[in-house]
Amino acid sequence: MRSGFRWVFDNLPHIFAVGTAAVVAVTYKYNPPEIIPISTLSLLVSLTVFLAIKHYHLGREMVESRKSIDALSARIGGASYTSKVLNGREAFFKTLNDLFSEESKLDVTYFDPKVPERLDGKQRVAYWKTLADNLTKEGCSFCVRRIVTIDSLRKFEWVKSTISDCRSSNRYHLGYIDAPLDFPFLNIAILDCRFVIIFGHHSMDRDSRYVFIDDPKIAEIVSALYDEMWEKSQKIKHGDTVDEKLLSSIERRLRASPTARMA
Repeated sequence: MRSGFRWVFDNLPHIFAVGTAAVVAVTYKYNPPEIIPISTLSLLVSLTVFLAIKHYHLGREMVESRKSIDALSARIGGASYTSKVLNGREAFFKTLNDLFSEESKLDVTYFDPKVPERLDGKQRVAYWKTLADNLTKEGCSFCVRRIVTIDSLRKFEWVKSTISDCRSSNRYHLGYIDAPLDFPFLNIAILDCRFVIIFGHHSMDRDSRYVFIDDPKIAEIVSALYDEMWEKSQKIKHGDTVDEKLLSSIERRLRASPTARMA
């Protein structure tokens, strides 16, 4: 039924023109020239031709307008941005694993005091393996910026291991923020300037909840906040350069702290 209406809509100018011509023909047939003057008939014929041309151009404009509206509707319909809650640590890692590509750019914070090696789960293992593989793979542009706090010697050793795994890669960058363990940081992950995951300070527990957002405009805002935090951080690794003096300074501070040694 809708296709029939669309056909009528698309061909409305031609229908008007044919209708006008039919009126002229019927009028001429039942009203010969001696009743209808030739001048009047000529005027009707001219009007028919004018309407045909006018309606033809109008029809083209209507069709083009409809195409533009359809294209806009398709674009709006394709931009189905969403947000949802991810329940559990494995859902967090699985979501990122499913979205990764060899061209991905990941901006992420790691303010949780737990080190990943102490976390279980297949998705967690796959996540860290994907990062290490893509950061050291030839011919791909996979890139990671990570900002961390270092609250314990155990976490310090983990940070050094990530540097060791990716020392040859100039696409792994590591920033450090010196903050107390109980500071209520909000963790964020931004993938490909489109996907955002927001989670709390101690959110690597099995039953933690995460806010997932698929929206480039929101990702742009969060990315600006991340960039500001990145600029404020001390760079442990930036491109090919590793700041060994900063690492030594962090280690000395941790060894001098009884709390850090026990964590």
